[in-house]
Amino acid sequence: MTTIHKLNEITENDLGCWIDGSHLSGLLFDIDVVETAIHFGYEIDINDWYELKGLCHNTYDTQPFEDMLYVANEAYDWLNMNLPDGYYFDIEDNSLFLRHEDLELIND
Repeated sequence: MTTIHKLNEITENDLGCWIDGSHLSGLLFDIDVVETAIHFGYEIDINDWYELKGLCHNTYDTQPFEDMLYVANEAYDWLNMNLPDGYYFDIEDNSLFLRHEDLELIND
């Protein structure tokens, strides 16, 4: 995959797996999705983000995990809303794939 600085710069050469979460817990996968979105401009209060990540790693309370899932879903939706027409992200087997509605998967 080439280095991409903006989501609107993606091409069919960028199709394929962006986050291989097959070896990750759901929590770590959610964190990777949010951090991918942040990389591309998703806005989140960075102090709140670091606090939430810390709470998820240091508590048995379920609320931080529910909050993380909510933030990850928001980030996933944001990523999809900012892609060029025809492209979309898809989560399969705890991994994030970039796909295009009219193109075959080029990069496995």
